[in-house]
Amino acid sequence: MDISVVIPLYNEDESLPELTAWIERVMAANHFTYEIIMVDDGSSDGSGELAEELSNGSQNIKTVRKPNGGVVSARRLGLHHATGQWVSFVDADDTLPDDSISSLMECTDGTEMVVGCFTTPGQLKSLSLEESKHAVLTGKGIEPSPWGKLFKRSILDDRVFDI
Repeated sequence: MDISVVIPLYNEDESLPELTAWIERVMAANHFTYEIIMVDDGSSDGSGELAEELSNGSQNIKTVRKPNGGVVSARRLGLHHATGQWVSFVDADDTLPDDSISSLMECTDGTEMVVGCFTTPGQLKSLSLEESKHAVLTGKGIEPSPWGKLFKRSILDDRVFDI
């Protein structure tokens, strides 16, 4: 499998159908094998039920439900269920350009992490794994968030969000 997309959910029932439809459309257009892992973090608005309904209609969507523990614990649980070679974290309210995933995938050869950029499109920068980890954790040089990035699954472990 090419990509696991982990989506933490907390009261996101309004944006969920549009986001999952967008991911499925983009993946199909680029012929990527993929899975969408929606982690319901104790939503009270029906997000968990909607996620289960969406996953029942697709072999590419999985739903995991848990008591509320915050976005970090939801991402960790999603990562635990991820089987793709690459992992992307997308928040349920994100709006992404149609070419965002394919643009990141074009840069994966010989790398362990690909970082997208929303402020200076087209700017490429190569960092070692240690430089990348440091930049992500400190926020110096790279947006200190998991979105807008592809991570090779093999470099991620349960401590990935510990700071």
